[in-house]
Amino acid sequence: YRLDNDDDPRIRRLTAYVDEHLTGAEKRVVIYAGGEHTRNLLRLLTRAGLREQVNFVGVVDSNELLRGVNLLGLTIYGPGELGSLAPTHVLISTFYGEAQIFNALREKAFPAELVRIYRDIVNGGDSK
Repeated sequence: YRLDNDDDPRIRRLTAYVDEHLTGAEKRVVIYAGGEHTRNLLRLLTRAGLREQVNFVGVVDSNELLRGVNLLGLTIYGPGELGSLAPTHVLISTFYGEAQIFNALREKAFPAELVRIYRDIVNGGDSK
C-alpha cells in the first residue's frame, strides 16, 4: 500500500489518527519495522506537518543489518531493545508483517498501546 496520495481518504484517516492520538511530548512512539514503508510514513507525516509533533524515540526492526542505521533522523534498534525505549505507543509500519508483529507483542503483554496502521486506522478499525 502506498502512502504518497495525500488526498486518499485512508491517508487522511492515518494523519488524523496520528494528530489526535500520537502527538505530544508525553507520548513516546516507536515505529516497528524499518523498511521503505516507514520511510514513506515519515515523509507523509513531514508533509502533513506532524513529524515534529510526534515524540518518536526510535524504530525497531528484526533485520540485524539495520541495527544502528539512521532512518530519516531515527535510530533503528533490534526487537530486544524495544523495552529499553519505554514507548507508550508502538506504531506497526508494515502491511505484510502487521498481524505477526502485533500478535508477538500482545503475547508478551508488552506494556504500550499497539497500533496497527492497516487494521486499526487505514481500514477504519478500532485500535482497542
